[in-house]
Amino acid sequence: MRNRGRRSRGSDDINLTPLLDVLFVILFIVMLAGTQNQKDMQENAEESQSKISGLEEQVTDLEEQNTILKSEVSRKNKIEDSGKRYESDAVIVTFINEVEDGNHVLRIYKGSDQEVESFRLGSDRTDYTKRHVIGIINDIVDDYPDHPVFIVFHCDTKSIYRREEFVPIREALQTQKQLRKEVFYQIVEE
Repeated sequence: MRNRGRRSRGSDDINLTPLLDVLFVILFIVMLAGTQNQKDMQENAEESQSKISGLEEQVTDLEEQNTILKSEVSRKNKIEDSGKRYESDAVIVTFINEVEDGNHVLRIYKGSDQEVESFRLGSDRTDYTKRHVIGIINDIVDDYPDHPVFIVFHCDTKSIYRREEFVPIREALQTQKQLRKEVFYQIVEE
């Protein structure tokens, strides 16, 4: 009867090996799935980044085109405004300073849109600028001897960042007005 109360020791032990095997398999599957999800997310992020870069380039191109169009419209409006101010048989000459490829440029127009000339400005070119502007004005006055010449200089102060670039143009206009009774000028600073 003693045997009845006694249990065998072998039946009390739980074999954990199958349970651990199952846990390791589940852990392995979760790790593989996590790694694959991370790779997929990284590929999606790289693809999205390349699309964003492409869109940023397109936006930059559109902004540059918009700036160019605005500049062209502004230039045309300045020329038209100059012509509307002096409606007569006078010769209208419009000077506009602009920035082109990083250089400051003076453009000279006769009439509504006929470009006479353009040349680069600079603090190192002040004497050239003054002589050249005087020469252009003399040529226009000589071409139209019986007509008054109205010169409008649209001075974009954002484009002429050094006063040395503005001074020779103003001096040339003053000199021509003093020497020739048919020359009139106006400086419009913007």
